[in-house]
Amino acid sequence: MTGLLLFFLPLWSAPKERPSSPRDSILYHGSYLGTDLMQDALTAMGKNGQLSLMADVNLYNKYLPTLEVGYAPWSMAAYGIEAGGQGYFGKIGVNLPISYFGPNAENMFFGGLHYAFGLYDYHLQNVPFQASYWNTAYTSHFMEEHSNAHWLEIAGGLRMQISGPLFLGWTLRWKRALKIPDGAHGAAPFVPGFGKNQTSNYSFGFCIYYRLPW
Repeated sequence: MTGLLLFFLPLWSAPKERPSSPRDSILYHGSYLGTDLMQDALTAMGKNGQLSLMADVNLYNKYLPTLEVGYAPWSMAAYGIEAGGQGYFGKIGVNLPISYFGPNAENMFFGGLHYAFGLYDYHLQNVPFQASYWNTAYTSHFMEEHSNAHWLEIAGGLRMQISGPLFLGWTLRWKRALKIPDGAHGAAPFVPGFGKNQTSNYSFGFCIYYRLPW
């Protein structure tokens, strides 16, 4: 009985913190380029997706500064009003490995915080106006609206090495609007890079990455 207790005792022990590796003292552990395959597919089907390029750098296996730039065309219709447009966006922030495996954190769970901004043009068609004492009811079109947006993102996800420099992963993002001003004649119902024009949004992405050879 004593022998059995001694055998199983290590299984009941509290997990220990991963010992530091000599490689953790190295500054540079590689750079990655990636894109969101799910958003690329939505854009190709005309479903209000986006085309973007993501980049991050692994520093000390602890910090991953990130940069993303993208373009998003969109169109929507509701209550007889037709809207559409296009715009560009950028995101900058840092991801932190929560758990990883590999000398260069090739496989990891991560979390991060990003600041994002966008510039976009849009149009509003068939906007109704009610009758007044001086005018009958009518509709109007506003074809050259402009605006910008600022928001924060909290992200979490997984990246795994598939073969050589190729990696796959997923990312879940919660987006919180900071400022989305209206255009001269009305608000855009959709904001490139952010999604529906509301206080907060969620998005899920399935991504492919390429580790640069230097």
